[in-house]
Amino acid sequence: MHRHRRPSHAPTLRRASAGDAELSTKRGKPSTSGGPDRSGCDPVSLSLGSCVENRRSDLECHRAHTRAKYSPGVERPGFPRAGLVLLALVTIGWGLNWPIIKRVLDEVPPLTFRGACLLAGGLVTMLLARVAGQSLKVRNGVEWARILALSACNVVGWNVLVVYGVARLPSGRAALLGYTMPIWSMTLSLWLLGERFTARRAVALALAMIGVLALLGADLGAMASSLTGVVFMLGAAMSWGLGVVLLKRFALAIPTLALTAWMIVVGAVPILAAAILLERHLWHPVSAVAALGLVYNIVVSFILCYWAWNRLVLMVPVAVSSISSLATPVVGVLSGIWLLDEALTWRELVAGSFILAAIALVVRSPAPARQTE
Repeated sequence: MHRHRRPSHAPTLRRASAGDAELSTKRGKPSTSGGPDRSGCDPVSLSLGSCVENRRSDLECHRAHTRAKYSPGVERPGFPRAGLVLLALVTIGWGLNWPIIKRVLDEVPPLTFRGACLLAGGLVTMLLARVAGQSLKVRNGVEWARILALSACNVVGWNVLVVYGVARLPSGRAALLGYTMPIWSMTLSLWLLGERFTARRAVALALAMIGVLALLGADLGAMASSLTGVVFMLGAAMSWGLGVVLLKRFALAIPTLALTAWMIVVGAVPILAAAILLERHLWHPVSAVAALGLVYNIVVSFILCYWAWNRLVLMVPVAVSSISSLATPVVGVLSGIWLLDEALTWRELVAGSFILAAIALVVRSPAPARQTE
C-alpha cells in the first residue's frame, strides 16, 4: 500500500505560536494609515496563523485584507514622496482658488455656488471611480453612517460656514481663520486617535500659528467688530479638523476615489436644496469669467484636491497633514496679489517664512530608531 503524501506546494494550516508573535513584533511591521484593524488582524501583513491564533472569523480577516488593499499607503513619520506630490496638488489647487472664489461670488449666490460645484464634482468623481474599476458599493448601515458624518464635517460644515464667514469679514484674509484647523485637529487626534504630541510638532504648530497671526494682524481690529464672521470661520475650522480626525479613525475599506465621490455627493444634496429654497430668485446668467471659475472649482478644487487631500490624510499622521495644509493660505495670499492686484507687505513675507519653517519641521521628521534584534 502507498501512503498518500501531501504535495510539497500545498499550504499547511497550523496554530501560530507565541514565538511567531514575538518574531513579528521584533520585525516591527508597520501599521496602515488607519492603525491596527479592530478585528485584531494586521491589515498590512496578515497571516493565516495570526487569524487562527486570535480565533477571528474568515469575514473579519477578509475585511482586514480589504482595508489593506484600499489603504493609500503605510503611515510613516514625515512625508513619503507620494505625500509631497499630493501636498503640492492641494496647496496650489486650493491656494489659487481663494481669489477665484471671491470673483465668482460677485455673480453667483454662495449656496448655489457651493451646491452646484459639489454636485457636479461628486458625480464626475463617481464616473472616474467606475472607469478606474472601483466599486461604489457601500456595504452596510455603519459605513453609510460614517460617510454621512465625514460629509457633514468635511463638506457641509466647512463649505457653508466658510461662504458666510467670508461675507462678514474683511477681504479674503478672513478665510485664514479657517486655517486654525491644525489646532483643533491635533487636539482631537490626541483624544480620538492616541497620536503623540511631540516637541517637534508643538514647535511646528507654534510657528504656523505665528505665521497665520502675522497675516491676520492688520485686520484684527476690523474682525473684532464682526464677531459673527469670526464665529463662522472658527466653526468651519473646527468642523474641518473633526472631519480630518474622523477620516483617520474610521479608515473605511472603500477606495479613496469612491469615498471622496460619496462624501461630495452626500454633502451637495442639502446645500443645493437650501440654495433652491433660499436663492432661486437670485439666479441669473453669469459672465465667461465666472463660468471659468465654476469649472475650476468643479475640476480642481472638488475633484482633484478633495481626492488628493483625503489620500494625504490617510497616508500621514494628522499633525503632519494639518500643519502642511497651512501652505495653502500662503499661496492664496500670493495668488491674490497676482490675480487681484492686492499689495505685498512685510506681513506676507514674515508669515510665509514662519509657515514654511513649520512645514519643513513636520516634513523632515526623523524616522524612529530601529529596534535591535
